[in-house]
Amino acid sequence: MFQRIVMDHSVVFVGTLAFVVSASIYVAFFWRAMRMKSKQLEQFENLPFVDERPSERHDA
Repeated sequence: MFQRIVMDHSVVFVGTLAFVVSASIYVAFFWRAMRMKSKQLEQFENLPFVDERPSERHDA
């Protein structure tokens, strides 16, 4: 009465495709980070990540 909707070979294909896509995204981020220019690195180093002004804090 009920037929198998997902075949075994399609499960392997989708799993492999998901792994390849996610691995390529991580490799692309790593590649861009390694090839970043020193001027851009200095800009990132000087970004203010912590702001101590009480007027802009949401947990106060």
